[in-house]
Amino acid sequence: MNKLAVNKVAILIGIVIIGLLIYKQFDERTEPQLSQEGSPQIAIENAVENNKPMWLMFTSDRCPACIEMYDVYEQVKNEYKEDVAFILIDVDNEENYELARDFDIRYIPAIFILDSQGEKLYEQVGYIPVEEMRLQLDKVVE
Repeated sequence: MNKLAVNKVAILIGIVIIGLLIYKQFDERTEPQLSQEGSPQIAIENAVENNKPMWLMFTSDRCPACIEMYDVYEQVKNEYKEDVAFILIDVDNEENYELARDFDIRYIPAIFILDSQGEKLYEQVGYIPVEEMRLQLDKVVE
């Protein structure tokens, strides 16, 4: 190979490396962590003790619809966090298997709204638009 060809290859390799570094910089998207610290069962018990309605979401990090529903969760959580306990339940965590069985979870995301005594007021499987969630949450905070 002549010197000109070697220079062209070196420049091309440099451009590819720079391109990969730039792509990596902009592709640092982090998937939401669809679980929470502590036991969901204890969080439910605390909410009942504090006479607070609850919004439960049974979810998994590997579920595309759950990841999409997490955006709704974050949005309504910020709006209602003073009045409602928001509890994420990771169905992949074996510590939550009994809770998932208690709620008869077959498909996810599964969303439940419970009153302050732990009674089911609303349940839905799959993606729920934020407007529908607000409507349902408004019913329990009245």
